[in-house]
Amino acid sequence: MSNIKRLYETIRHLKLSQILHRSLSMGKRKIAYPFNIINMRQFERKAVKYPLNQNKSFIGLLFDDDVSSDTFSNEEQEILLVLAEDIKKYKFTFLNTEHQFTSTIGWNDQQLAHLWRYNLHYFEYAQTLGCAWRIHQEGNGYYQAFKNIALDWIRSNQVIGKGDGWHPYTISLRLVSWTYTYELFKPLLNDDHIFLVIFLKSYYIQSIFLLHNLEWDVLGNHLIENGRALVFAGLFLDHPDANKLLQKGLDVLWEQLREQILNDGGHYERAPMYHQIVLRDYLEVIRLLKLNQIIVSNDIINKVHAMLDFHNQTLHPDGGIALLNDSAFHIASEPAMIRRFASKLEIAGHLNGDKISNIFDRILVGNSQLAVESAEQLASFFCASDTGYYVYRNNNFFLIADAGPPSPDFLPAHAHADFGTYELSVFGKRWIVDSGVYQYQGELRNKFRGTAAHNCMQIDGENQTDVWGSFRMARRAKPVKVGVTHHSDKWALTASHDGYKAKGIIPNRKFFILSDSIIIVVDEIECKGVHNADSFIHFNPDIELYKLDGRVVTTLQGNKISIIPFSSGISSTNIVEDYYSPEFGVKMPNHVIKMTMELNSGFHYMGYMLVLNDEPATCNWNSLKGMYEIETDLRLIEIQYNNELHYKITEKQETL
Repeated sequence: MSNIKRLYETIRHLKLSQILHRSLSMGKRKIAYPFNIINMRQFERKAVKYPLNQNKSFIGLLFDDDVSSDTFSNEEQEILLVLAEDIKKYKFTFLNTEHQFTSTIGWNDQQLAHLWRYNLHYFEYAQTLGCAWRIHQEGNGYYQAFKNIALDWIRSNQVIGKGDGWHPYTISLRLVSWTYTYELFKPLLNDDHIFLVIFLKSYYIQSIFLLHNLEWDVLGNHLIENGRALVFAGLFLDHPDANKLLQKGLDVLWEQLREQILNDGGHYERAPMYHQIVLRDYLEVIRLLKLNQIIVSNDIINKVHAMLDFHNQTLHPDGGIALLNDSAFHIASEPAMIRRFASKLEIAGHLNGDKISNIFDRILVGNSQLAVESAEQLASFFCASDTGYYVYRNNNFFLIADAGPPSPDFLPAHAHADFGTYELSVFGKRWIVDSGVYQYQGELRNKFRGTAAHNCMQIDGENQTDVWGSFRMARRAKPVKVGVTHHSDKWALTASHDGYKAKGIIPNRKFFILSDSIIIVVDEIECKGVHNADSFIHFNPDIELYKLDGRVVTTLQGNKISIIPFSSGISSTNIVEDYYSPEFGVKMPNHVIKMTMELNSGFHYMGYMLVLNDEPATCNWNSLKGMYEIETDLRLIEIQYNNELHYKITEKQETL
C-alpha cells in the first residue's frame, strides 16, 4: 500500500470534529505557545484575580480510626517504605524500568521512553509518600520529598504548553494525584502556608489550561480522564471558576459514559485494560460525588453496574484480565480492588477472597465492613456482541474469543490486527495466550499489534488490519458475519471478516467446544489464485511442547492437551520461538505452533483439535452444508451446525 493511500485510509475514518480539534491543538503547539500568544502570565493574572483557596468543605479521603501502622502487615509496610525511600532519592520505577535522577528531575529527558516520562508527570508516586507519612506520622521527610518534587515540577514547567507536563492527559492524572496527596498530607500542607499558595496556584492554572484543552481530538479514555480531573478540581478548589470546572467535568463524563460504554457493558476501545481504567475512573467519581453530597442518578449507577458485570464475566479463572488488544498486567487496578470498591459504593458485590494489596487503595476504599457481600454468579456463556467478546466457561476450560471490530473507526490507537484470536485457560491455568504489549513506541510496537502475534490465521504474511505508526490503523478487518450458539456442554462460534477482501478472500473461523473436553478451531477459506496461509497458536511460557506422531503435546504441572492439526491440503506444523509480554517492558520467550499451507483456487480449510490428555490421533475433516465430521484414531465426531449445534461422538472399537 502506498504511503498516500495508507494515510487516506487512516484519516478518512476520523470525525470532522476530531480533525478540527487536532488542527486547533497543532496551531497552539506550533504558533500560539512558541510565539507567546498564549503564555503563563495570562494564566497567572487569572489566578490572582480572585482569592484562591482550597474548599474547606471538600472531602477527598475518609480516614478510618484504624488507618495506622497497626492496620497493615509488616510486609505491606516494608514494601511501602522501600518505595517511599526510593522516591525521596529521586529513584523511580515505571513500566518495569528503574531510573534515578541526581540533583534535579529530568522531566523532559528525551533519553527516557515517552510513556515512562508520562508516568513521571502523573505524580501517582506522591500518594506513596503520603501513605507512608499517614501510617507512621513521624517527622516530615516524606512530606518534604513531595514538596521538593512538586516545586521542581513547577519550576521546570514554566512555559505553558511546552513538554509532556502540559499534555492534557498528564495534567488530568496529576490533578487527581495532587488532590489525593493534599488529603494525605493535609495537616502539614495547611501549616506550610507559602508552599500551599504556590501549590494551589499551580493546581488552578493546570485546571484552567485543561478546561480549554480537552482532548476532543483523541476522545476515548483520554476524554474520560479529562472529565474526572475537572470534577476533582471543581470540588477541591474554592474559587469562582470551580463550579464551571465541576459542571464541565460532569457533562463530559456522563456524555462519554453513554457514548463509550456499549450496550453489553464493554468499553468501545475493546481493550480489557482500558475497560478497567475507565471503570475505576467512574467509581472514583461516584465516590467523590457521594462524599460531597452530590446525587448520582440511577441511570449512571446502572451503566457502571453493566461495566462491572462485563469486567467480571471476561476475567480468566486466575482472576486476571485477558490480554486482548492493548492490555497488560499491573497498569490498571486489580479486579479484586474493583469489586471491593464497587461493593463499598453499593453498586455490585465482591467475592469472599477479594483482597486489596495496594495501601492507598485500602485507604481509599476503607477498612470498614463492605455493604454487599457477594458478587453475581459467573455465566457459563457470556455473549458481548457489541464489543465482540464471546466467553465459554466450565470446570475444565475458559475460552474468550475476539470476533468484533478492532476499535471504533475513529479511534484505532489501542487496536490490534487480531480478529478471531482467543485466549484459553485449562484447569484454571493460562494455556493459550495473546502476546500482550511490550511497548507503545519502538520497533516491537507493531510486531505485537500484528496478526502473527495473535492466535489467528494470516494470509500472505500480511496483517488482517494495517496497523502502523504505533497508534494508527489504515485498512481494517471488520466482521462480516458472526454467530454463536450454546447449550449445556456445547458451544459454537463462527466469525468471518473482510480484512483480506482485496485478495478476494473472506476467512471464516469456527470454534466448537464439545463435551467439556474437546475444542475444535478451524479456518475455512474460499480463494482465487495462489496464496499462503499461516495459523498461529501462542502458549504461556510455562507450557512445554513436543511433537509426537503428527500431533503436538502440551503439558503443564502434569496436565496434558493434545493439539491435532488437520487441513485440506499439504501443510506443515512447526514449533517456533517468539515472545510473550504480559507487562510493559517484560519480554518472555515462549513457544508458538505455526501451521502453514499453500492455497490454490477453490475451497480450503486448516485447523486443529484440542483434546484433554494425550490422545494418539490424526484428524480428517469433512464439511458440507453445516455438517462436519472429524475422524481420529479413536473416535468419530459428527457435528451438525446451522442455527443450533448438535454433535455425536462415537468411540471406535479396539482391534486385536
